[in-house]
Amino acid sequence: MAEDTPEDLVHELIMLAHYGDQPVARPILGTEERVSAYARQDLVSYWQGMYRPQNCVFSIAGNYD
Repeated sequence: MAEDTPEDLVHELIMLAHYGDQPVARPILGTEERVSAYARQDLVSYWQGMYRPQNCVFSIAGNYD
């Protein structure tokens, strides 16, 4: 989908031209091949491993009683 948006595509091409084969030049969303390779269980495992109480921060800002 990012390839359908000219601004996103240009940004990715500029990053690749400027940084070459460095991690910062890689697409934020991942490559089509990599994203297509994910299975449902990959996402479930990631969610269960990362979204745990010890990995969360609860924060309140502003006028709160």
